[in-house]
Amino acid sequence: MPPSRRRAVVERIEDLAPSVRAYHLRVEGKEPFSHQPGQWVSLLVPFWGGAAKRVYSIASAPAPAPKFELCVKQGPGEQGDQYLGKLTRGASVEFTGPGGTFVLREPVEREAFFIANGTGVAPLRAMLQAALKASNGYRLTLLLGARSEPELLYGDEWRTFESSHENFRFLATLSRPSASWPGRKGRVLDQTASLIKGRSDIDVYVCGQPHLVTQVRRQCQEWGVPEERVHYEKYG
Repeated sequence: MPPSRRRAVVERIEDLAPSVRAYHLRVEGKEPFSHQPGQWVSLLVPFWGGAAKRVYSIASAPAPAPKFELCVKQGPGEQGDQYLGKLTRGASVEFTGPGGTFVLREPVEREAFFIANGTGVAPLRAMLQAALKASNGYRLTLLLGARSEPELLYGDEWRTFESSHENFRFLATLSRPSASWPGRKGRVLDQTASLIKGRSDIDVYVCGQPHLVTQVRRQCQEWGVPEERVHYEKYG
């Protein structure tokens, strides 16, 4: 039986970076909507008289209201991104879901590292919002990569989390930093050894381009992180 279609209304569109937008969506209808932190929805994008499915991770934790957020890179090539780029406030979209098994393991039972670059941070944001709300005290570290500071997604939110949660640490690394950038420099993969090498009693969540995910998984295997504690999803 095919998954049932739902409708959602665009309540707000927010520019997160020069080429990335957040879409705040409210689900219509009386049927409840809920998801696990890390799951995705599949948008039905008009295409050649029909509809093509495009999968996007939910970038917000579950909430009492039937709402969710998407974090989408704008570009000329991908049909779904073009479709979203033309939407305005009040527009209606069709979707199915949620789905996916890349989810936060709850309750959090050990220190965890969340690793991403670009829009790969979307499902990790949902996970961290949920994990920090539980406040069980385990250290949670986000390592997020971008080319430049303006492209660092949700930077203000992560800094707010750092000031309000003693167990949260935000580490940003830029591959093309300005001369005034005071933080880490280089690719995400340049930073992982200093964080997780020699650690075994941890969970690792990684999301991003296939190369990043493959290399982090290989590193974790070499460094003794149990396979069942490395959770991943590839973009692209």
